[in-house]
Amino acid sequence: MMFVAKNLVASRVNLIQNDYASGLPSPLSFIGLADALIRKLGLTPWSGRALPILHHVAASTGRTKPEMETKAGAFAPVETMEDLIGTVEVSVLMDLPGCESDADVRRVMTGARIAGGLIQNDRIHVAAVTPDGSAFRGLRRG
Repeated sequence: MMFVAKNLVASRVNLIQNDYASGLPSPLSFIGLADALIRKLGLTPWSGRALPILHHVAASTGRTKPEMETKAGAFAPVETMEDLIGTVEVSVLMDLPGCESDADVRRVMTGARIAGGLIQNDRIHVAAVTPDGSAFRGLRRG
């Protein structure tokens, strides 16, 4: 069955940086979220699917100055700089085969993570939707 979780807020989310994207959570992290929910529900692993709709991303600055020391006559960092992290607001459309209860999905989403960042919502809004695309009518644009 398909579900939508609206307006989730997660903090300390890992935001990828590569040649194609910078400052967004990895799309694979949402597949991981769906699989974590499927496993918590006791259903077939890797059968869940997820489609994220990002509403807002706020990157934190992280550490900008790593500790330095002298190496071979030049200063070099002793540690790696902190990866880019931030806060995201996202809605997620999920297909969780075998799950019939939005209350069960809401229960297992409590304490879940998106790209390493904990979902901060006190109350998670989850609703069952039909697969005809009507779920997109009630969602904020990304």
